[in-house]
Parts: sequence; structure tokens; C-alpha cells
Amino acid sequence: MTIYHKHHIIPRHMGGTDDPDNIIKLTVEEHALAHKKLYEQYGKIEDKLAWQGLAGIVGKEEIIYTLMSVNNTGENNPMFGKSAIKENNLKWYTNGEENVYLPAGTQPDGYKNGRSNLKRRPASAETVSADVICGNERKNIK
Repeated sequence: MTIYHKHHIIPRHMGGTDDPDNIIKLTVEEHALAHKKLYEQYGKIEDKLAWQGLAGIVGKEEIIYTLMSVNNTGENNPMFGKSAIKENNLKWYTNGEENVYLPAGTQPDGYKNGRSNLKRRPASAETVSADVICGNERKNIK
């Protein structure tokens, strides 16, 4: 038994409608090929994902993840062009040992505006260790 899909001749993501004149009946294989051709012609991620999903190249989870990522980048991101610092009216305060980020006007006692360059005591050679990859071998250096 052959399974058929309804395919929008002009995809909805490109302004196509559900009007019957814009819909054709295709097999799953034909539907995948139609989206592959649309992707190759116009480069739209929606067609690439439709093609790869229908062809079984990618799964539903990857399609959803990719669409969510694409739809929340650049100007589509609700924080695009905004600063969390400015939006929430936050300021740095320091007591010389600790820097804190708090709403403006909530300066704790003993703190002043700004940040200090907190210096940490350098670790001694005896306390430093690291995994170093030498060629294909991992060595622990102390």
C-alpha cells in the first residue's frame, strides 16, 4: 500500500496557503525529493529539515532542536540588542574581597560602587597538576 502526503507547492514557511490549488498529493519519497529540490533552489532550513526528516536522515528530536535554535538566533532572540544588565538596572558593588552584581540602589553596607581586580595567590609548583596530551598519549604533569 502506497502512503501519500499532502505537499504545499508554495511552502507555508514561504507564504503558501492551505488553498487546494496549492496542495498536491505525493508519495513519501516524492515529498522528500520535492523538499530537497526546494532546499537546493532556495536554501531554506525548513525544506532541508523536511527533506531529511522524510528521508529518515534525521530524527524528530534533531529537527525540533534545529528549528528552535534557528528561530531564537539574531533578531529572533527576544534579548537581541538588549542588555540584561541595563534591562534589570544592575550594578557592580565591591568590598575589596568580593564583587557582587545587584539592582542599583541596593548597595550593601561596607561595599562601594564598581569592581575590584581581585588577585588570587598564585598556586605553587607543588600544587599545580594538569593532564597534558603529548601526541596520542595523556600524561599527568605535577
